[in-house]
Amino acid sequence: MIYIMTALEAAEFLRIKTDTLYTLIEKDDLPASKLGNQWRFVQEDLV
Repeated sequence: MIYIMTALEAAEFLRIKTDTLYTLIEKDDLPASKLGNQWRFVQEDLV
C-alpha cells in the first residue's frame, strides 16, 4: 500500500525541521511532487 504524506508528516518521519525539508526539495535531494500549492511525499521513497 502506498502512503502519501504531507510536508509536516514527512518532516516528522525524517526527524528534521520543515525548513530543512524544503531546502532538500530545492536541491533535488528529496523526491517530492507538488499537488496544487502543496508538496506530497511517498513514504517508500523517503525510506
